[in-house]
Amino acid sequence: MRVYKGVAPGTHNAGDAVASCAFASATIDPRRVGFHGDASLVRNADAVVRHIIDHSWPSPFVSVSMSFGVAADYATKGGWVFEIDLGQIPAAHVINPVHELANAFPNLHAHNGHQDLVHAIATPAQYGAILSKPPLAPGANGMAAPKLFYPRISDELHALVFAARDAEFLLLAAPAAAVMSQVYLVP
Repeated sequence: MRVYKGVAPGTHNAGDAVASCAFASATIDPRRVGFHGDASLVRNADAVVRHIIDHSWPSPFVSVSMSFGVAADYATKGGWVFEIDLGQIPAAHVINPVHELANAFPNLHAHNGHQDLVHAIATPAQYGAILSKPPLAPGANGMAAPKLFYPRISDELHALVFAARDAEFLLLAAPAAAVMSQVYLVP
C-alpha cells in the first residue's frame, strides 16, 4: 500500500531544500534519510491528539495520508509530495489515529452542537459560523431555546475529524528504503 507525505518549503522535513535544487544535501533528502518521529517522546493517545490538532514538532509521529491530494495540500506550492511504501514499514510502526482515538476515548464523538458541527470542524473557513452558533437545548415551558454559549467540542473530537478528513495515518518512522518517489509542486 502507498501513502503520501507532503513537505512544505521551510518546514523541518524540507531542511535546506530550495526550489531550484530539490534537496541540496544528502543529510536532508528524505529519499536518503527517510522520515522519523522523535523516539524520545511519549507515544500515547494524548500525543496523537497533540500531533494532529497542534501540528506539533517535535512529535513522536510522522503524518502521512492515503490521499495524494491531501498531501499536496499540506506540501503547498513549492513543496514536495513523497510516496511511501507501507510494506517497507513494520505494522507496529503504523498507527491509525481514528482507531487509536476511538479505543482511548470511549465518548470521542460526543458534542452538544448541531448536526452540521462536524462540517465546521473539518472546514472552518467555509462553515466557521457554526462553531460560534449556540446549540439548542430544552428551555422554559417545554420550548427549545439556544444556550448562551458555544458548542462544546473536545480536542479528541477535533483530532478524530481532522484524521478522517485527511485520510491520515501516523508512522513512527519511514526508513529511506520506504520512500519511493517525490513530486515537486511547481509554485
